[in-house]
Amino acid sequence: MKITSSTRIKTYIEEVFKFLLNEDKLKQWVDGLESVEYLFNMDEYNPVGAKFKLKISSEDKVNEYNGEIVAYDKPRLLAVKVFIDNIETGIIFNLESILFGTKLNSEVYLKHEGIYKKNGGFLFKWNVKKVIRGKLDKMKIAVENSRVY
Repeated sequence: MKITSSTRIKTYIEEVFKFLLNEDKLKQWVDGLESVEYLFNMDEYNPVGAKFKLKISSEDKVNEYNGEIVAYDKPRLLAVKVFIDNIETGIIFNLESILFGTKLNSEVYLKHEGIYKKNGGFLFKWNVKKVIRGKLDKMKIAVENSRVY
């Protein structure tokens, strides 16, 4: 399943990109994010292949999710793969400089066939899209509130 979304953010592309990798900035728009732990030293100039562990709290427990950076072209592209409850989730962020800001396009891929039968496909996709849209809106507010001109 592929879900796409985009938003326009009123600041420089470099500022928006910082909110995709910096742990403190991620915490401003990823609810419950406790930490991002890289499993070995990440090369900040070419982090492709870097594996990480996300710790995200929900209700009364902290869940751990494994991930990997699969594509990187600062400040225009970041793609990661995260495994959430046996669902392989691919997330691609494409950024584009536009007049008066940045256009952020996101694509989310979910790989798990059983989930469609279990949750009714269309309804599940609609719910996931709503969650993603909410995250992008929250990121937009965080970036614009911290922008530097």
